[in-house]
Amino acid sequence: MFSELSAYDNDSFALTGHGAAEQIPAGEVTGGFFEVMGAAPLLGRTITTADDPIGARDVVVLSHGL
Repeated sequence: MFSELSAYDNDSFALTGHGAAEQIPAGEVTGGFFEVMGAAPLLGRTITTADDPIGARDVVVLSHGL
């Protein structure tokens, strides 16, 4: 029996700014993903179910390595 469920999809995005653009591996997740995985941010916040509805503002969670 499941107590929580979330979805993940592999993706990539172009990072631009200074110099040449670079393809960055990324994932798209549904709200609650980080909670289901037991992961907490060092700074800021993660994605929540309040970020799921169509029309909600986009949220980005950056890795420490990036």
